Amino acid sequence: DFLNINFEIYKDANISLTVYDIFGTEIKSLINGFKIKGGYSYSWDLKDCNDKSISSGIYYFRIEMVTNFGLFKENEKFIYIK
Repeated sequence: DFLNINFEIYKDANISLTVYDIFGTEIKSLINGFKIKGGYSYSWDLKDCNDKSISSGIYYFRIEMVTNFGLFKENEKFIYIK
């Protein structure tokens, strides 16, 4: 199983894309680095940082962007059912 995550960056920025469970525990860091502005798609294999498949539940993606204008954060909720 895979989940495609699409996002847009409006300014060149250092970004991180991280998955958390409903309790705020980090499940996996998917992206951490500099990206130029534009549209991106990331295909996640639904595995945690220990390479184990996640269980059914509620999860959040958090994207953080650091630009010369400051830090921007956005969260998106998703429900995974096996």
